[in-house]
Amino acid sequence: FTILRNIFLNMNKENITKSNFKRDLSNAFDSLNSSFRHSKRGKPLEKLIRVYTGYLCTTGAMGHSSLFDKATERLHLREDDWKIEYLTSKDVREQKIDWIHPKFLVDWLLEADIHVILCQGIHLGLLELWVPEECKNEILRLVEYHPGFPAMAHLRCPVFNGDKFGHLSAAQSFTNPSFKVDLNKNRREDALLKTIQLAKAFMESNHEGVGWILKAPYVQNQIGFKNRTIRTTDEMDDLIFRHLYDCPLKSMNKTKLSAADVFEYLILQPKMRKKNESKVILYNGKAQYIASTVAQGLSQSHAKEELFAFAEKAWQH
Repeated sequence: FTILRNIFLNMNKENITKSNFKRDLSNAFDSLNSSFRHSKRGKPLEKLIRVYTGYLCTTGAMGHSSLFDKATERLHLREDDWKIEYLTSKDVREQKIDWIHPKFLVDWLLEADIHVILCQGIHLGLLELWVPEECKNEILRLVEYHPGFPAMAHLRCPVFNGDKFGHLSAAQSFTNPSFKVDLNKNRREDALLKTIQLAKAFMESNHEGVGWILKAPYVQNQIGFKNRTIRTTDEMDDLIFRHLYDCPLKSMNKTKLSAADVFEYLILQPKMRKKNESKVILYNGKAQYIASTVAQGLSQSHAKEELFAFAEKAWQH
């Protein structure tokens, strides 16, 4: 609801100031409505919101995102003034079969008065068709003052783009040591040997005696590349020279794809002896509660205040 309120306030481009965000919602929306309600001829002008939910399957009574529906209900949008169109990655796969590049989705969003993207990376659910790096670049076309969410600098956020390495790079002192394994699509031997040399040096300096993990650089639910466990440094030779260029995945046009066809690099990390994990929810940088845990979580070994302090410090970094 707050996100949508800010979107509407920002659509009045003549008065974009810091105080706009503190303006009463009803006054702001009334002002917006009056500016858009009539065309030059005085006829009603329908406004269009286009929502891309991506791979998200959680839906409300209307078959759309239930949380988004609740937010728009609070804005009291009149059906004769506003039209909302939804699109999912399943729709793209089944109904937009000519959308062979993410530019078509961005064009679709740009044709609306307001864009809303509800997924973590528009590549999710479409990895056999779209390359994540191209998705990240295309989405930046929305930066040019197109109203919506995410918008402006938020479109570059690695969390929104599902860029795991971007998360890690932003807070290196708080995260597991990580190494970028470049994938050479041309399979040049000198480049592959250099990658192996650097990867082995990283592995020898970063380990807990239980091996390493190789994972995709984007949130992808292990589609396009499944996590691999590496037990010894010697395994890197065969992995780099051969296995990363096998083609276990078929694209939508039945062409076989390897990890190098989908990703520009992979992430190498040491495996942890202890895999306990706690997830802390923050709002405006302040920890609110522990949402869920994996295994036994960290609550038994760390006080809640300690977990909250660590999460807030990482966020500020």
